[in-house]
Amino acid sequence: MQHIYVPIGDSYTVGTGVSPNESWPFLLTEHLQAERVPIRMPANPAQDGWTTQQAIALELPVMRRENATFSTLLIGANDIVQGVSAEQYRKNVQILLDALSTQTQGRTLVITMPDFTRTPAGSQFEEDKQRIIEFNAIMKEEASRRNLPIFDLYTETERYLHELSIETSATADPLHPSAEEHYRWEAWMYSQVRQLLS
Repeated sequence: MQHIYVPIGDSYTVGTGVSPNESWPFLLTEHLQAERVPIRMPANPAQDGWTTQQAIALELPVMRRENATFSTLLIGANDIVQGVSAEQYRKNVQILLDALSTQTQGRTLVITMPDFTRTPAGSQFEEDKQRIIEFNAIMKEEASRRNLPIFDLYTETERYLHELSIETSATADPLHPSAEEHYRWEAWMYSQVRQLLS
């Protein structure tokens, strides 16, 4: 089976601040291909600054048009920054997960967002720390209800940063993850994706 991968998300997924071939979705596709998994990524519709509402309106149509058989969902940071309520976020997540689960027949990896307050520029968002935890809990709850696999990027990055006693590495902007961080994320989630597509 030839897998068609269309990721859904925001700046974390499109790779704001790094080149397209340094973004974790590209690295993931390349890694799978190297391991002889038949897969291609015809489009990455994620955009910097987009919320769940824009993902519904502008990314899901791309996913359907490309007839995706596999997807990843990592979104919510901009909902938090733009003041979207937890209730509305849950409603939007439900729409996204229902659409993705149906289109991919359950081959969707749901990813929690990292704590962006830990970046060099993140102190301006310090008041959002609890909302990140709350929104991640919503994402995990809704994914579990649909029996979709979850990669807890939040927990993985927190563990890594705690062990090294450092802040997260970022690009020059300095809010978004560096190329090194994208490589790390892909390495962390690879085995889970490999199992999902086997």
